[in-house]
Amino acid sequence: MLSLRLLSSTCLIAGLLVLLGVDQLIGAPQIGPLELPPGPLIALAAAGFAGIGGRELARFLGGGEVPRGTVRLALAAGASVLIVYIAQAWPIGALGLVTIVFLAAATGPHVRMRRPGGALATAGGTALAMGYVGGLLGIFVLIRAESSAWVMAGLILIVKSADIGAYATGRLLGRHPLIPWLSPKKTVEGLVGGLALAALAGAGGAAIAPPDGPASAGPLRGALAGVGLGAAGQIGDLVISLWKRDAGAKDAGQSIPGFGGVLDVADAPLVAAPLAYALMAY
Repeated sequence: MLSLRLLSSTCLIAGLLVLLGVDQLIGAPQIGPLELPPGPLIALAAAGFAGIGGRELARFLGGGEVPRGTVRLALAAGASVLIVYIAQAWPIGALGLVTIVFLAAATGPHVRMRRPGGALATAGGTALAMGYVGGLLGIFVLIRAESSAWVMAGLILIVKSADIGAYATGRLLGRHPLIPWLSPKKTVEGLVGGLALAALAGAGGAAIAPPDGPASAGPLRGALAGVGLGAAGQIGDLVISLWKRDAGAKDAGQSIPGFGGVLDVADAPLVAAPLAYALMAY
């Protein structure tokens, strides 16, 4: 299992670096008279990622009167990311697109099947897919549009540092369970170790950031930002644990060997994304 995780991690990191490098070279492409915002490749990749996440979310929501809608939620989540990208150049039109996509995805199954049962639950699931998966991933698209691809990568690295630190510290020193009924393997010691590593990553990132760039903050404020991002990421991890436990699922999916699904990997960055954007604005 460890070797499989290592192989998957290597492939994911290599693929991300290639994507970021090419996206940075493309910049803001010009299509006829229209100049698109920076980050078109990242937007497309995030939309695909969101589509898989929406498909995994459908597994959690399936059953009873609620139509599973695997394809429906995948398309709605992926479309949400692209709408966030479009909104930078066409805000009013993007708002209209959100409305159309939501209404189509939330009501379409019931119109087709001619029964109202579970309509409100379907609307709630659609909103969750579009907001939690697509909307939060879309924030990274906004971060990319306002900074370099490498700043976005640094923010993700800080958040994932908390995951790595929590796992390593918990394995070595973990004695006191954090929330036993929800995630038995998480410990208080692991949480502290994860936040400490995120603080170091934040301080290091701020120290090497260009002084006039959006990530320039100084090591101390970088460390504080790292703690905040790490804490937000750990909350995101616990949220997915809660949903998986409620759905009786061990993993969100099987799309990433050794890790599970997209939501198992992206749970922390998703919840940390709004805070990352706010910190950059600050």
